[in-house]
Amino acid sequence: CDLFAPSKLEEDISLIPVQSGDKCGYINREGKYIINPQFWSARFFSEGLGKVETMDEKTGYIDKKGNFVVPAQYSWGTDFSEGLAFVCDKDSGGRILCIDKKGNTKFELRNIDYAGSFSEGLAPIRKGDKIGFIDKTGKIIIKPQFDRVEDFQEGLAAVCKNAKWGFINKKGEIV
Repeated sequence: CDLFAPSKLEEDISLIPVQSGDKCGYINREGKYIINPQFWSARFFSEGLGKVETMDEKTGYIDKKGNFVVPAQYSWGTDFSEGLAFVCDKDSGGRILCIDKKGNTKFELRNIDYAGSFSEGLAPIRKGDKIGFIDKTGKIIIKPQFDRVEDFQEGLAAVCKNAKWGFINKKGEIV
């Protein structure tokens, strides 16, 4: 099961991902193809970019014309949030990179198994079976200690530890 709560990102629905046969593309609200089916998978656009996987299952990000802004070269990636996304660079040993909307690496996460999308300046990270939070520089702000987390909203995040739920602030303090 997914250790992270479903994303609360606001998705852009001006283009809608659809599947035709074994390929995905995008239609507009009138049902007209804007980006023809050519991808193995496609997600709603977030912050102007759509996360897609090519038929050889490489992840990249396209603009609303179907042009790659960030080349399809990663084994997985998150949607963009707060101008950043996490991708896994499989060719370099599975390291997790934080990239901007031009594909520039902002920082690399070491000894981290997974990273989720940013919310209010913090992103969840998983190390082993525990989850904590990092800031936009990659610094661990709240050490991995929770079994499950929700995104920060209004300065608080719901967290689960030892089958008990509560709320933490951005310092990691139980409130």
